[in-house]
Amino acid sequence: VEDLRTTLNELRSKKVFDLGFRVQDIKELTLGPTENLLVVRRKSQQDWQIMAPPIAADSAAIQRFVSELTRLEAEGFESDEAERKALVQTHAYEVRVLLNNLVTRLLWIGPKREDGTRLLARPEGGVLDAAYVVKEEAVQKIMLGLKDLRSAYLIGPEGQKATKLTLTFGDGQSYEFQRPDGDSDDWTAVHADFRADSQQLRGLLSQLGYCKPEETLEGEAAKSARTALESSPELTLAITIGDSATRLLIGAKTGNSRIAGFVGGQEVYKVPASTFDYVIRSRPDYVDRHVVSIPRLSMQRIVWTLADKSVVELVRKTEGYNGEWEMVQPKACKADSQNVNRLLGSLSNLSVLPFEADAAAISSANLASPQLTIRVEGKAAEPAGDDGGDDGKGTPGKATGP
Repeated sequence: VEDLRTTLNELRSKKVFDLGFRVQDIKELTLGPTENLLVVRRKSQQDWQIMAPPIAADSAAIQRFVSELTRLEAEGFESDEAERKALVQTHAYEVRVLLNNLVTRLLWIGPKREDGTRLLARPEGGVLDAAYVVKEEAVQKIMLGLKDLRSAYLIGPEGQKATKLTLTFGDGQSYEFQRPDGDSDDWTAVHADFRADSQQLRGLLSQLGYCKPEETLEGEAAKSARTALESSPELTLAITIGDSATRLLIGAKTGNSRIAGFVGGQEVYKVPASTFDYVIRSRPDYVDRHVVSIPRLSMQRIVWTLADKSVVELVRKTEGYNGEWEMVQPKACKADSQNVNRLLGSLSNLSVLPFEADAAAISSANLASPQLTIRVEGKAAEPAGDDGGDDGKGTPGKATGP
């Protein structure tokens, strides 16, 4: 009989977060001190993304966090009802787990006990409103912050999948770009009438994606740097990746470094100045200055119209850089494909100097009566932008010259 005499606490499971869900059921985690919470969302079974602030995550570290969370065990239970209730107001850290079925599980972690060796932890909705006494060393494995869970990269390689990008300089000058998806090269300038230079934008996103902070500032140095950064950034980068958006502030150059920090974040970093020097110093306008936007390999038909209205028309017969061409006008015959392909290379590389905005200069060029008009047609599925009437539906590009 004596063996059957036991307390309810001895029969309880000492697993703190044993609330009836599987690790793979977790959709989103919110964790940290109440005033500085992180939001982490699962992208796949093994990959995670920090959503607030939206920066690259160390998925392996987050997987370890989840493992430690679900294995956390108590030493015993707190019987003092007043201490249990006090956790509502005094908890130093919290973890919210959002499951795929949109059910939320919540864990509060209270302050250190008087002996400094334990923390009081209590899951809301747990068995009999239980409060668990847990070893401090065990709880420290789940009381993590941004520096513990973020990627070593400032933004991460997924930055190359951005769909929106805005660059705002210290004097207020701003450029805004967007594309339909993260794999497209079809960047367009928002609120501006020009094609965007996708190659330059790819280069910028690649640099951003692989930029690693050299140092995370702390204490008073971080506070003063954050104040300076927010009051007068030299560059603000607004980036949208998937369904998350973030703004990165870049400060003045000191030696070989610059100060950087995310809007809404607390951390301030030293980053290599070389990542941002060209953008800040040169202010590239990211305008695509190619006269003909159809890729060379997509060119299928070319028509030259001379001032006397005579026409030369060529059509592609075989694909490739050394593909064969056939003349249609003025005479149907085989074309000199080697010379045609050489000309196509020159045409596809033809770029303009700074755009002419002076109305008088444009009028004097007499483009209404050109000496030569070149019409280039691409594949039907290819958008064929040009400076003479692209509708984005595969219509021909046209280059006109005096």
